[in-house]
Parts: sequence; structure tokens; C-alpha cells
Amino acid sequence: MKILYCHDNIYIRAPEISQSFEDIVRGGAVYSEGQFSYSYWSPYIQICDELVIAGRGRAFTENDDLASLNQSNGDKVTIETLPNMNSPLGLIRNRAIVQKRIEALVEDSDALIVRTMSEIGWLAFKHAQKLGKPIAHEIAGCPWDNTWNHGSLLAKCYAPLRAHRMKYLAQQADYVLYVSKDFLPNRYPANGVTAIASNVRIARPSNLILEDRLKRIQSKLSSDLPIEIGLIGQLDHKLKGINIAIEALSLLNTLSERRFVLKILGAGQSSTYQPFIHKHNLQNNIQFEGVLTSGAPVLNWLDYIDLYIQPSFHEGVPRATIEAMSRGCPAFGSDAGGIPELLPPNYIHKAGNAKQLAIQILQAVTEETLETQARENFKKSLSYTQDVLQPIRNHFWSGFANHIKESKSLLS
Repeated sequence: MKILYCHDNIYIRAPEISQSFEDIVRGGAVYSEGQFSYSYWSPYIQICDELVIAGRGRAFTENDDLASLNQSNGDKVTIETLPNMNSPLGLIRNRAIVQKRIEALVEDSDALIVRTMSEIGWLAFKHAQKLGKPIAHEIAGCPWDNTWNHGSLLAKCYAPLRAHRMKYLAQQADYVLYVSKDFLPNRYPANGVTAIASNVRIARPSNLILEDRLKRIQSKLSSDLPIEIGLIGQLDHKLKGINIAIEALSLLNTLSERRFVLKILGAGQSSTYQPFIHKHNLQNNIQFEGVLTSGAPVLNWLDYIDLYIQPSFHEGVPRATIEAMSRGCPAFGSDAGGIPELLPPNYIHKAGNAKQLAIQILQAVTEETLETQARENFKKSLSYTQDVLQPIRNHFWSGFANHIKESKSLLS
């Protein structure tokens, strides 16, 4: 059984592999920034003989650090990289190439999985539906929030179309997997078989992690060392609310005698934010720390953060916030997407409201409050560990595999 998985992630070919988009190269190592390492595909390759991933691709550059990237392909997993259609020019130039290749991939597969909504996924869905092939839909975020808040007027015009497509796909798919309990199922209801399981992949944390966190809180608040705030997110768009974090940091250092610093982990160019940082005179208060491979390196990074913030304009259920909670880290987030499903109301700010975020942080920076939230976050994170979510995923994907087999038998 061969399954095609379509989404919008960017994959990077190993530097020794040359590639032309018109002549797709399938050999060699393929890497991804952040999530989607080879281990991510485990639930899928358990139900099929071959998993083909279709996503955007780009060449390796001198700015890429292989040590910080995750290899995505491997046994039973092939990556098909396609030209970018996420711009008007790209759509005009590359749509015919992508459509031809996607239709061939759909025809060569027994079933299709579409993650959220992308041009690649939409083309694959239309062709799979035409051929009567089984379709599963992973709803990991809201395309309306994503596109409306991306930053351009053109994106705002495109948001209604993407949201409409998502609603239609959710209604037409045979199986639908949501990452949030309330937000996404309510906004994009499904008619097929459904399940709810966040895409976070963390092991059940030891109680020693919480004990170490409580010691860190006591030690930090009894010193005059700065409070270190962490944020994980892509730098190349406004969706993660990095400008909001910078503005909140400025307010914190104005309103409080204690010094606050912001550490940002994520791919992209920090130069975009430098004028804003200089405007607020925060050159010595912000550190851009690049990219780490997913898993232990990110969790270790979070252990040295005092507070975690997710001031996003768009989220499904943010993996990074759950990872921070699993380290007992006090956390604050916006009201975007499924973030309110994770945190208490007094730790949730209106998306875009830097002043509200800063005030919430100031009010929480007491030993008793931070220790209480550390315990509550740690406990909450236990609902999102692998031992809890993996059986849900396995049951869902096993059901989809049986549906594929039944569909094939009816056609034979």
C-alpha cells in the first residue's frame, strides 16, 4: 500500500544532490527545519508499505547548518519536492508543473493524506476525489487565521478562499484528525470518521524535571539576575507575534525594576526585527538563537528559560507551548486557535495586545504564582505525551488503512 502525504513544509536537499524542479530528484538525504524528522512519520509507515511526502523544496545554501536540521526521508519514506506556489508569481510560473506532478503522484498512490490547506494539498485533493481514492485530512491549523494575519493585503484577500476550501475538504474527507479539542472541530466540522490528537511528540516527563523547575524559580527570584523569556517560532512572517513579544519586553523593562531578556529560537532572518529592536533600545535584551534539531536539544533549551510566551496570531495547538509546559515552564499565550485550551484565562492575552501580555507577566512574577503555574502546566502536559496520544493516532490510522483496503477490494 502506498500513501501520498501532502502539505506545505519546506524540504532541503543534501548539498551533494543537484536538483531541477522540472526533473525531480528522489535520491539522497532530504532535511527539514523544526519538526518532520524521519521519526515523525512513524504512525503512517506502520500502516503502509511506502509513504510519499509532497511538499515545497529548496536547494541547500551556505547559510544552512546540517547539524541543526532533521533528516526527513528514510526507509519507506520518500520526499517529493515541488516548486513554490505560495506567491502570485510562483502560482503563475509553477502551477502547471506542480499540478502535473501531483496528479501523477495521486494516480500512483492508493490513498491521500492532506495536512491543513495548501495549494499542493488542494490540487491533490481534487484529483483524488475525481478518482474516488480514500482521503484523510489532518487539520493542524486554521487557514483563515494563518492567511489573514500573514501580513499582506493580498493574503487577506486570499483568506476567505483558503477557509472555504478547508471547510469543503473537511466535509468531504473520509477521515479527519484534529489537533485541538474545540477550536478546529467547531470551525471546520467533518462528516467522516474523526479523532482528536495533538501532533506534539514528547515522552512522559520525569517528576525530577518539575523539581528542577521549582528550584530554578526559587533561585532566580532570590537573585538579581534577569528573567529569561523564551519564544519558539519562524522569523519570516508575523504569525508568531515576535513584534508583540518585543513590544511587551520593552514595556516590562520600563515598568519593572527587574531586567527581562527575550530569547528566540527559530528559522529565518532576524534582520527584519532590528529596526524595531533599536526603536525600543533593546539591543542588549534580545537574543536570536537560530535553529535546534527537534527533541532533546529543544527541551534542554527550554530548561534554561524562566517563562515561555506564545503571542501568536495563528495556531492550531502549539507544539512548542506544550513542550515548554512539559518542562514545568510557566507560560503565557494569545487567544489564537487552540492556545486557550492549554492555559488558564489569566495567562491568555488578546492576540496583538502587547500591553496585556506585559501586565500578565508582571503580575505572575512571584515565587508562589510561578510555582503554582509550573505545577499546573506540568500536570496539563501529561495529557499530551506519546503514551496518551499515540494509541489515539494508531487507532485512527489503522481505521483509515482498513478503509483503504475495503475501497481497493470494491474496485477490484
